[in-house]
Amino acid sequence: RNTENWVESRLNHINPNGISLASRFLSIYNTTNIDVLRDAWRLEKEQFEKDIKSYFNSGPYFLELNIENPNATEMIGNLLGMKLNAEYWQHHNKTKLA
Repeated sequence: RNTENWVESRLNHINPNGISLASRFLSIYNTTNIDVLRDAWRLEKEQFEKDIKSYFNSGPYFLELNIENPNATEMIGNLLGMKLNAEYWQHHNKTKLA
């Protein structure tokens, strides 16, 4: 997923109790600066993606898909050799980007 969209999604995420993910992580990182949080999340995502690709060595058991692609369900179905009904594979809890 595009990193900036992922960061914005996290910034907009609010749990069922009305607590934002950003406020929790600002506290964890002991800062009130939202740019510090953005940078930390960018680095976290970058490192996670490097680690995952290294673990799988980008080999035959690693498949990277862009979940922002509107045809992702169709692509997965093609890979599995079956027709998936997109009605049952919807994006839930999607955060609206500002």
